[in-house]
Amino acid sequence: MNHSDSARDLRWAALVFLGAFLIFWILRQESYWGDAKSFIRRLEEGSLRHHHFAYPSIAAGLHRLTGLFGNDDAKLTLQLLSVLSGSMAAGLFFLTARKLHFPHMVALLGVVLFCCTPVVFFYSTCIEAHAPQLALASGASLWAVSQRETGTKSALAAALLLIGIYGTHMTGVLWAPALLVICCWDGARLRRPRHVALGIVALALSVLAWKLANPAPDGRGTAPVGLALSVLTKIHPKNLWANFVQPMGLCSLLGFIALITYRQRLRMEWKRPIVLASLLLFAAMLPFMVTLHIYERGGYYITLAIPVVLLSCAVLSSSAPVLRRFAPLALLLQVFLTGKAYYEWEIAYPGADWVPILEAELEGQGIIIAQDFPEWRAIHHHTRVTSISAKMPRHADDDMASRGEEVVLHMMRVSRSRNWKVGVTRRFWENDAPLNVQLKRLMREQFGEPQPGRRGEYLLFDSEADSPHD
Repeated sequence: MNHSDSARDLRWAALVFLGAFLIFWILRQESYWGDAKSFIRRLEEGSLRHHHFAYPSIAAGLHRLTGLFGNDDAKLTLQLLSVLSGSMAAGLFFLTARKLHFPHMVALLGVVLFCCTPVVFFYSTCIEAHAPQLALASGASLWAVSQRETGTKSALAAALLLIGIYGTHMTGVLWAPALLVICCWDGARLRRPRHVALGIVALALSVLAWKLANPAPDGRGTAPVGLALSVLTKIHPKNLWANFVQPMGLCSLLGFIALITYRQRLRMEWKRPIVLASLLLFAAMLPFMVTLHIYERGGYYITLAIPVVLLSCAVLSSSAPVLRRFAPLALLLQVFLTGKAYYEWEIAYPGADWVPILEAELEGQGIIIAQDFPEWRAIHHHTRVTSISAKMPRHADDDMASRGEEVVLHMMRVSRSRNWKVGVTRRFWENDAPLNVQLKRLMREQFGEPQPGRRGEYLLFDSEADSPHD
């Protein structure tokens, strides 16, 4: 690729970035997924402590920068971070596809496919750590394919990229084998990279940074590393659907077709280190895909979208008549399904007619006791109000008794002491399950009888009621 082609690709990458930014920003989510509420609170408090140790620092830096333009909204800053990250990932993906000699049109169609991959679109429009990780992984991918054109690789560059990927989300440590291959193997023999000592020092310092940012009285910190490792022996093949196939959408099918159809072409055009690094990345994540029963919409494995969509580009550029007809249909279907999922999650979710009114009435504070998972999910994900469900969402056979009635009542008393409102959903109040009856009796004793809110779906306790425990 000559200099004029590279300059042209950079201009196209900038346009891709701007286009993706505009779409992601317009469609940014107002809902709260995963650690969103925690990240907002930490940014408001100025806390940099988290097991994804680089993410809070990046967010704090962006918050200070946007503060120069009058922004003091932590939520808006984190939305901007995700949108910027998803847009950067799209531009870097385009450059990576061009480095692998895909035609301009195929690379652009690949960008559309990449941005409309369910997991990429979701995390590029919501507050979470996965979009920044994807941007850094896209940078690492561009670096990896560019190494074909250079001599001895730099271990320091690989180390810094790895630190960025796992610093924004701990799952990024699984990139280590792939980056090691790019650094040390040229497809024919092993080579010692440059700056090995500096790379080791950088990695050691990153481990120290992780320990400093992840303290806890019990010494374990906030990262559930032990839990993740303990479940590796409990294989659940169906998790592969929820963790990989569904989040990748039709790209998982297109990628599989490419592997079957273009094995020889991939070995010739991508070169052995790139193919081996991609396989090692998938192999490193596969044990967690089939064992971890954590519904994260594929976020833990979002970086796999890069090699999967690059494989899909091979199908998009196919000259086979069947694939030439199927690929555009798959692309359109991917756009439709991702748009449909966004509409159902962000706009037409169950409770969309009353949950925003609840948040406005409670001013984003307080506690609402919900009856079941659907009610809990609507309140928890679409407001900043604390929601507690009589059927806890992580364990279907667990109920509120696992927290203890006194714990729930104490949380409600604390909220009332801060002049926040507390209440219940009507479905909870009208349910006569033994746990509900007991808790309702205790609530009446301490808070009085709840009154209807602005909508009939929920009831609120009078904030002025006398309570012997307040």
